[in-house]
Amino acid sequence: MYTARHKDSRQHMAVKECVLAGNDSSALKSLHSEFKMLSRLDHPHILDVYGFTTEDKVARIYMPLMPNGSLRSLVRRFGGRLSEKSARHVVRQVLEGLAYLHQYGIIHRDLKPDNVLVDSVGNVKLSDFGT
Repeated sequence: MYTARHKDSRQHMAVKECVLAGNDSSALKSLHSEFKMLSRLDHPHILDVYGFTTEDKVARIYMPLMPNGSLRSLVRRFGGRLSEKSARHVVRQVLEGLAYLHQYGIIHRDLKPDNVLVDSVGNVKLSDFGT
């Protein structure tokens, strides 16, 4: 994962990159499937996606930059724990995101603090569905 800036809009974004080994079409299909699924979803606690590209055995998914990183990194910055109020805020948003996914028959498959991202105002978004 790295940060990039769109050449026309100058908007900063995150780029999830996967280097494909040999003719690994299954990994490419998996990444493209994740992109297609995410692009159909519209919920405040599910990470948006902007685009998908492949080039020279490298696949990339473009998504919003989440300046506070993952829930894991946020908890570390706060000394290994969140206040009860902050924890309730995070859990409520995670559950709202999961309820939305389940409404459409989607299972996250890789829910962990690394895959709960935090935006600039402290709201969380589920990412990396383990496809």
